[in-house]
Amino acid sequence: MIDRTPPRWLVWLLFALAAWVYCNHLGTPALFDDPNDAQYAEVAREMVETGEWISPQLDYVVFLNKPPLTYWLIGLSYTAFGVNEFAARLPGALTGLILLLLVWRLGCRLWDDWTGLTSAGVLLGTAGLLLEPRQVRPDLLLTTAIVGALLAATRLAQRPHDRAAERITLIGWQAALAVALLAKGIVGVLMPCGALLVALCVGRGMRNPSDIRDPRWIGTLLHPRAWWLLLALVAPWHLVIAYRHPGFAWDYIVNQHVLFFLDRKLPHDSEGIALSRFWLAFALRLFPWTIFLPMAVVHAWKDARNDFTRWRAGFLLGWLATVMGLFSAAGSRLEHYAIPALPACALMIGALLQHAPRRSVWLLHLLPLAVAGVAAPLVLPQLIASQDWLAGVPGLSDLAASAGWLFAIGTVLALGLTMRPRWVPLPLVAMMCAMVPVMVRGLGLLAPFDSSATIAATVSALTADTDAVLVYEAPMEYQSGAALFFYTRHKWLLLRPEGFVTPPYLVPHESELFITREEFERRWRDDRVLFVSDPSQTRTSMKGIAPEPYWRVARDRTRWLVSNTRP
Repeated sequence: MIDRTPPRWLVWLLFALAAWVYCNHLGTPALFDDPNDAQYAEVAREMVETGEWISPQLDYVVFLNKPPLTYWLIGLSYTAFGVNEFAARLPGALTGLILLLLVWRLGCRLWDDWTGLTSAGVLLGTAGLLLEPRQVRPDLLLTTAIVGALLAATRLAQRPHDRAAERITLIGWQAALAVALLAKGIVGVLMPCGALLVALCVGRGMRNPSDIRDPRWIGTLLHPRAWWLLLALVAPWHLVIAYRHPGFAWDYIVNQHVLFFLDRKLPHDSEGIALSRFWLAFALRLFPWTIFLPMAVVHAWKDARNDFTRWRAGFLLGWLATVMGLFSAAGSRLEHYAIPALPACALMIGALLQHAPRRSVWLLHLLPLAVAGVAAPLVLPQLIASQDWLAGVPGLSDLAASAGWLFAIGTVLALGLTMRPRWVPLPLVAMMCAMVPVMVRGLGLLAPFDSSATIAATVSALTADTDAVLVYEAPMEYQSGAALFFYTRHKWLLLRPEGFVTPPYLVPHESELFITREEFERRWRDDRVLFVSDPSQTRTSMKGIAPEPYWRVARDRTRWLVSNTRP
């Protein structure tokens, strides 16, 4: 009989490795403008500074575009460790560890201990989960909450008659859904419920519509006792904000969810990406395991031989289909919206690696990876050089060559272990984890091109002894100036973008946030002013943008800093 219990030291090793991966050099580099690292970091900083933890603020003006949980967690981290990049990123790193723990437990419940551990290792070794814990945004928290909710539902389905376990499980189910909703909104409830609905349809066949109420666990999840705690956890903040800020309810439900899904949100401050780019980003985030996914999906479906395995196949495929289908249909889709699908992929791939023993399966997948690995040290630097925006980053091509050599070594070692299939994932996971110092160095090289930290340092130096009016040429997505706010610790005036449609809740506070062109020109004449240009425009000159006369103080690849007084 095959032992399906991995040695305990291997479990500890995996999580120790994960802790090193996620906490390695968390304090560097500077916060990026895109993705909006600085937005979440700055809103949390203003919470701590002002003591206003209920109504989030950006540039000291109410900012209700996102639910508050991410801000609260970062704010607590600031309280413990001070306001800095490490504290801003720490909640994401801890969330990554919790996600691995939940995937491990879910894999153990759906299959066995080896499959659970392998699935957690696969997830740790994806490009997406190496990078995402360093991003200051709520998507990893959303993903973790979804896995937590689905783990609770699985536990309930496997033990439908255990009343004591049911009470604890329902608390976990509702707490996880509350975290998802307070992290990202209504989508956090839709995705786990969609996965369970598909699992039910596949597992029961839906020969009779009443079948949906036959299983005891479904009846339990439909009962009010499975939802009261969720309501108690999420309703207070929403009700208080709706009372404090008229117009919030319409903006939150209609504008931020319905119109956003249709890519008609007001203001239209983000552009959805092409469907092909969305799927490519998903494939890159799953790298290097992407090549295993088609076979893993087929294996999950073919393995459905009884009620439970059919339910399991529907559960995992429904999870993947719900996430990818929902955002494929959304015109507002962005690259990182596929992150909640990664744990489902990791579980299916983990099951394939542990339960498909044929050596031909390994060779079919590992040979192309090994060929790509051998070519990587030559191809990656050439790929970097072919992209204008990357070619100008000094040292990046050499770093890409180092990453290529690591990839080559990892894939060749994995190919050499095909006679011991249980250990084949180990070199791939180790190879991806060894990429972390390379990734950190690469982010450091890119930071000067995608962060306002350097410009903000110049502004802080110029305003250390004398006051100045700070003005930012805001794009439609005005929160892109958050790094300036974070690093200067100053109130900024935003030059109102043309065509900006003010959200209803923001209308009473509009004058606190924006200034008109006329007001800007008046202050240029009367006060000392420092003006930072819109980085999305990548201007070659400030003529016609800044009033005359102006003096250039500093410039980077995308931003200008000019003043109405000689430096």
